[in-house]
Amino acid sequence: MEQELAHTIVEDVVTTEQENGQEVTVDQFTTNVEVEVEERVEVFQEQFGDAVNGLAGQVMTDTKSYAESKKAILDGSAFVGDAAAIGAAAYTNMGDRSVTYDVNAMDYALQDEGYWKRVHEHERIHQEDQAGAYNLQSITYVDTSGNVVTTKVGALVEWQPSSQANIPSDLTTEYQQHVKDGGELAAVVGESRIEQALKDGDMQGMQREIVEEQLPEFMEVAGITNESGVGEKQ
Repeated sequence: MEQELAHTIVEDVVTTEQENGQEVTVDQFTTNVEVEVEERVEVFQEQFGDAVNGLAGQVMTDTKSYAESKKAILDGSAFVGDAAAIGAAAYTNMGDRSVTYDVNAMDYALQDEGYWKRVHEHERIHQEDQAGAYNLQSITYVDTSGNVVTTKVGALVEWQPSSQANIPSDLTTEYQQHVKDGGELAAVVGESRIEQALKDGDMQGMQREIVEEQLPEFMEVAGITNESGVGEKQ
């Protein structure tokens, strides 16, 4: 009974903090919860004295466990906000490399902790492995079926973390398409080449290499006869 009541008290404080709407870091959010819980416990003890000592101890234990669980799953320096407003579980502001998780990440009891660990890793890849600014906005190449394909760099930006950090069930139809688009380009140039371009921002360099390597294929698709042997692989 005491344990269930303690869970209810801490969960109520967490929900109140979520509804507060202030954009704070994960660490600040859990600190706010701890402070509010302590204030409630003090009120209980003033009203009921030693009779609630056991409950007070359980409440504080649950609060500490809640804070530790969030630090184990999420980036404590990341913000908590309304990422769902843009249809995301989280997003990275590449200007300052800050991450914002949706407020649901701070639920008292997460239904799927593994999902939020993957969200954390997804955003870490954006933060640490990508330039954020690119000198070309699309890449054109001839795919393995002989078709000329143009893929937006934005799709590649999401292909990398979605294919490396997530599982298919995590992804919306849009993000599943990003994985497909990036995979098709990777079948031609290799995953590491795309990752390099995402890291250094030099998409023009990758495009130039593709054209140099695939010039005969581009000419064939265009119906141009390469009588001079220009661009032929040696």
